[in-house]
Amino acid sequence: MESCLSRYLLKERFERRDHLLTFLAACGMPGPALYIVTWIVARLFYPDYDQLIQATSELTSKATPPAAAGVANFGGLALGLLIIAFAFGLYRGVRRSRWLLIGIILIGLFGLVCAIQPFFPMDPGASSLSWQNMMHGAVFVISGIALIPDLLILSVAFARDPRLWPYRWYTFSTPFLMLLASQFNVIGIFPAGVPERLANLVILVWIEVVAIRVHWLTLHL
Repeated sequence: MESCLSRYLLKERFERRDHLLTFLAACGMPGPALYIVTWIVARLFYPDYDQLIQATSELTSKATPPAAAGVANFGGLALGLLIIAFAFGLYRGVRRSRWLLIGIILIGLFGLVCAIQPFFPMDPGASSLSWQNMMHGAVFVISGIALIPDLLILSVAFARDPRLWPYRWYTFSTPFLMLLASQFNVIGIFPAGVPERLANLVILVWIEVVAIRVHWLTLHL
């Protein structure tokens, strides 16, 4: 009787764990779409804002209408929290390795940066050396430092898991695609706002694709 009860409790614990993994993996799926929608909606509250020319930071600056900044900041905060949850899903759902642990820490840091960025809006009326603008710039730099090596590290972790092995080269190439998109501003192919949005879109698509894959795997355990 005791043995049967132990097996039942063990089975119930694993079922709960599987449900948690499914939930965490699914958190990465709505984040990118929600982020894009909120930035489109925020633009409606800021008629003078030009998506093709102005930086994304200007949509959340202190000079931005409160309604527009509120919607855009909500998108950044939600994306950050969902990425953190997704990072835990990756840790539970991908074959464990040292590379995976480092990658999860970095992607969690990137999510944290996305979540706290709304608390450090750019202040166009202040000097670039003001505390507010320096913190805004520091948050941006930290996100890049966390994200670019993170994708390279995760590509190694994916190569060690047969279920994610096909995604290793896509993950490896993503930071280079981001850098390539950002260079369009330097060579003047597109208006100033386009390269930044293309780079953002590259990482958002990666999050979406990997989240869908990991979620699919959790449903077929």
